[in-house]
Amino acid sequence: MLGIVCALSDEFNAMVSQLKDAKHETYHSFDIYIGQIGITKVGIILSGVGKVNSSIGACVLIEHFSAKLILSIGLAGAVNSELMIGDLVIGERLMYYDSYLSNLPTEGIKVEIVSHMAVPFTIGENILRCVTGLLRDELPPLPDMVKKRSNNLYPKVWTGLMASGDMPVDSKLSADKIYNTFNALSVDMESASICHVSHRYNTMALPIRIISDYANEHSIVYLLRYGRDLCNYLAEIVKKMVESGLYQSIITF
Repeated sequence: MLGIVCALSDEFNAMVSQLKDAKHETYHSFDIYIGQIGITKVGIILSGVGKVNSSIGACVLIEHFSAKLILSIGLAGAVNSELMIGDLVIGERLMYYDSYLSNLPTEGIKVEIVSHMAVPFTIGENILRCVTGLLRDELPPLPDMVKKRSNNLYPKVWTGLMASGDMPVDSKLSADKIYNTFNALSVDMESASICHVSHRYNTMALPIRIISDYANEHSIVYLLRYGRDLCNYLAEIVKKMVESGLYQSIITF
C-alpha cells in the first residue's frame, strides 16, 4: 500500500478527494481514508502538525496498514529566493533545522546523528530519476488566482535539501539563516521526521511539497490566500503520478 501523511486539513481533504471508493477509518485519534488511485491501494492519514504527530502518522501507516512507500505531501515555505509560489520541491536530502547535538560528548556513546540532525535518508538516484521522469512534462497551469498574484507562469520542479522543524519559520532573518547554513530549498514541519521514521523501518519515503509562501513575516497571509488552491493543485499532480505507476516503479528499486 502507498501511505500518504498530511499535516493540515486542506492537504488531507485535497488528497482524499482524489481517491476512488474511499472508506473512512479511525485509528486511536487519527482519521484515515483507504481507497484507490488507479491500480494502487492508498491510505491517507491526517497526522497533525509537527515532528511528533507526523512521526506517529508514518508509524501507523507502516505498522498498522503495511505501507511500503510513504509520501510527505503538503505545503512548504521557500528559503531559497529562486523558488516561487507554486513550484514543487522533491526532498532529495533532509535535515532538522531546530536540533543541534554537536556539543554533546560522543566518546563511548552511540550518537547516530550529530550537528544539526542530518536525517540518515537520501533518495536514491534511480528513484529520483523515476520521480522527475514522471514530472518531465510541463506542469499544469497554476490556479488562476495563484498565477495572477504570484506571477509564476511556469512552475518548476526542484530537487535538493528540505529542512524541517517544530518552530515555524516566519521571519526573513530565520529563513536566510537556514538557507545560508544548509543551502536548503524549503522548510516545513514534517518531511524530515516522516523520512526519518521510514528509514528506521527500512521503508521507502518520498517528500513532495509545493511552495505556498516565502517563510517570512507574511507567510500566514500567503497561506490563507493560496493554501487551499495549492493543496488541490498538488493533489491532482500526485494523483497523476500515482496513476502513471509511481508506487510500482519505486518499490521495485
